[in-house]
Amino acid sequence: MKTQYLATEVVIIGSALVFIVALHLPVLRRQGRALALTTIPVTFNGGTLDAWPIANGRGCFSPALTSGIWLGSLLFEELTFWAGTAFVTAAATLVMAEALDRGIPWRALPLAIAFPSWLWLNVPGTTREVQR
Repeated sequence: MKTQYLATEVVIIGSALVFIVALHLPVLRRQGRALALTTIPVTFNGGTLDAWPIANGRGCFSPALTSGIWLGSLLFEELTFWAGTAFVTAAATLVMAEALDRGIPWRALPLAIAFPSWLWLNVPGTTREVQR
């Protein structure tokens, strides 16, 4: 399959992305600038670190399983990997930070990711109100 790497990324990273965005869109919408300021430098740095060895013939991948789309000396799959993982990680971190600000105990943070944010945004006794 010519796009096996890309298809795998779409399934794994894409499902995590859809899950986080669907459950926590209000939180992520308020934190859009922080998401961009995290995702862009990580993608640039990771892509640069990947491009150098690939350009020097040290990449460990099967060209038969890639899309064949090159952005300079960087495969499209590498760019989507770095951008996708950076965005999902930043989004999860921002959601957990918001949950901590709302008074959710740190032990319950995995549950804050797994449940829609509207369930815990107005928990009685939290430290601040929802910003609209």
